[in-house]
Amino acid sequence: MKPHLLKGSMTLFLMGLLIATWVVPIFAQDSPTQITIRVDGLSCPFCAYGLEKRLKRLDGAEKVQIDIDQGMAKITVSQGKTIDENQLKKAVLDAGFTPKEIHYSPLKP
Repeated sequence: MKPHLLKGSMTLFLMGLLIATWVVPIFAQDSPTQITIRVDGLSCPFCAYGLEKRLKRLDGAEKVQIDIDQGMAKITVSQGKTIDENQLKKAVLDAGFTPKEIHYSPLKP
């Protein structure tokens, strides 16, 4: 093979690899994600409502469910969106609660 053809083939290969590293994560986020966050301080429906309102304001929050008894909030994230852990913690703190463990998982059908 001629050197100039080899160089061109290598360039095309590297460009394809670079494009793939950008495209694959985009398609990987196509399925909705569920975030579960343990929250200390939940004790009544009024508290839960205040937290729910704060979490629903987050860009990408599609659905929010609060379980007072377990002290858990579940957020369904819109397709193609992400919610940063720092944003979640700030929303919980702003609602007057203490954020604990945060788990990200694919939404179960």
